[in-house]
Amino acid sequence: MSETLTASAKRSTAQVVRCRVDRSRDRFWRAEDFEGSHTGALRELSRLAAEGKLRHIRKGLYWRGRETLLGMSGPSPAQLVQELVGSAGVGPAEWSAALALGLSTQHPRHDIIAVPTRPPSMDARVELKDRSGRGGRARNKLNWWEVAVLEVLADWSRVVEVPRDEAVTTLVQWLTSDKVRPQKLARAAKGEAPVVREGLRSLLAKGGLDSEASSIPPARSESVRQHALLAA
Repeated sequence: MSETLTASAKRSTAQVVRCRVDRSRDRFWRAEDFEGSHTGALRELSRLAAEGKLRHIRKGLYWRGRETLLGMSGPSPAQLVQELVGSAGVGPAEWSAALALGLSTQHPRHDIIAVPTRPPSMDARVELKDRSGRGGRARNKLNWWEVAVLEVLADWSRVVEVPRDEAVTTLVQWLTSDKVRPQKLARAAKGEAPVVREGLRSLLAKGGLDSEASSIPPARSESVRQHALLAA
């Protein structure tokens, strides 16, 4: 009797896993996503991957994308990073940041993404930048675009291709858009390099966000004020 119940439970777990996976698109799956037998769920996920209905990402992690002639499509680099690290404080870095904000047309060889923790191992499509020393990004739960702004300010002379005035106008538009939260950005910037803080302070002021700008203390160093890329 107990053997019959065990077999029934296994079949039930497998059926639930297969049914839910078959109905899904563009999402990650783990055995923990299912009630019942953890081992049973893991085995069924493995079977689905062997059948080409899931893509195995790493131990215990699978992706259900879209079936193509070349097999199951994979997650984007951003989706993969956010699954492994979380979304708070994660965003594009260097050339990827400039491209995302419309300040460059350069496409890096790999997606470059800044993470607020020690980077996990990733596949060759992504280059991760360790920003674990800039805790304000995660504490303030900065989003993709907010991280991009800070990254561009930190690496302006190397990655921004458009003329200075055009770049300033573009960034002010981002700061006053519904994708960026100036208050959170200003709070997070207190843990950034002085040139980033000074640049953001100037940008916020140019956008009429005086309260947020004044919350960032001006740089003490005259050289930083003179070399801040957005200084008036």
